[in-house]
Amino acid sequence: MYLVKLPSLERIKSYIELLGAELAIATSISSNPSLYFSDIVLGVFNRRDLTNSFYNSFTSRLSQEKPDFYPNDDLILASYTLLSDRTDDKLYKSLMSRMLGNSNIRIIFDYYAIQCKEEDGAITLRRRKTNKFYKLRTKLHVPSGDFADRLA
Repeated sequence: MYLVKLPSLERIKSYIELLGAELAIATSISSNPSLYFSDIVLGVFNRRDLTNSFYNSFTSRLSQEKPDFYPNDDLILASYTLLSDRTDDKLYKSLMSRMLGNSNIRIIFDYYAIQCKEEDGAITLRRRKTNKFYKLRTKLHVPSGDFADRLA
């Protein structure tokens, strides 16, 4: 409960590496899982290099908890940002499918443009616009498959 009630996750940033499962639970029980997830991914994660152990713990626990995400622009940006780090994570891809459902993911083009399409179907997106709340990454890599196909 402590993590959910913090006014800002900045207060725990030095401990983030140890809190993958706890942050997933906090996301799930928060009053707005989409916003909490977006703040974690676009805020805290965006400024740190985290280990596979952290990501595995975070995505695995999110999959177990099954939070009620409400698709919005920030959730789409956060989902694709995390996908760029987790291109081979089948569990996260499954979670992302549930998170986004049939939402209009093309909102990503408000912030990114396709830089290149690779022969295998993967896409590299390059940021073309800033976001007033988050510092978006310059480039995102979308692996071939459903998520790249939905952008093409």
